[in-house]
Amino acid sequence: MTQGSRWITFAYVGAIGYMLAVTFNWPAFAYYPLLNHFDLDLKLPAKTNGPSMLYYGWIVTSAAAGLVLAFAVPKSITAKIPLALAWIVPLLLVIYSFIYCAHWFTS
Repeated sequence: MTQGSRWITFAYVGAIGYMLAVTFNWPAFAYYPLLNHFDLDLKLPAKTNGPSMLYYGWIVTSAAAGLVLAFAVPKSITAKIPLALAWIVPLLLVIYSFIYCAHWFTS
């Protein structure tokens, strides 16, 4: 896996980082659509702000983690990542997301 191994590492770390960011609620920022405002302060918002959207913050968190590790890990290590992970990691993340979000669909 030498061709584009940095991008593959970015994809793996980004996907795993996204699930960690969602699970542990680690957004880089919050977006308030009623105010059209991005806020780095993640404290409990005032009731007049409306609901916050954390999705964009989770995306930035996972992308930052993916970029850092994709360029910090040497190519000699990333080239050894087996191709089987290309379908195993996404499959495991989909299964995990179904389990994690099951409370929205069952009551």
